[in-house]
Amino acid sequence: MSSVFVVKSFRPRVVPDVPGLKGTGFICSDARGDVGVHPMKLYVGNLSYNTTQETLEAAFAAHGDVGEVAIINDRETGRPRGFAFVTMTNDDQARTALEAVNGLEIDGRTVTVNEARPKPERSRR
Repeated sequence: MSSVFVVKSFRPRVVPDVPGLKGTGFICSDARGDVGVHPMKLYVGNLSYNTTQETLEAAFAAHGDVGEVAIINDRETGRPRGFAFVTMTNDDQARTALEAVNGLEIDGRTVTVNEARPKPERSRR
């Protein structure tokens, strides 16, 4: 017997693998109680240092709803590090965007797009 976990808050929490639901993301219910798979974070690499959040959002929004675009900057210099994370609100749209944008030229650079992996834990000293 399989169970479906429902998160009833505005801040979805990661839920372990649930049989019958494809993809990775969050499981949450809306006001009607409908359950679905939600955000997927994508890693976008080989970005030009001139690429803006608006440019990335436009590239991904052509394939679905974009929840967040985060261009990663160097802590010391404040300059972009050449990669970003794009969170799409629907994992099916995210997979479509991944295939469409991966290998696309943005601001003169051929970008790579992959599903983001969890940040590895660092040991404490």
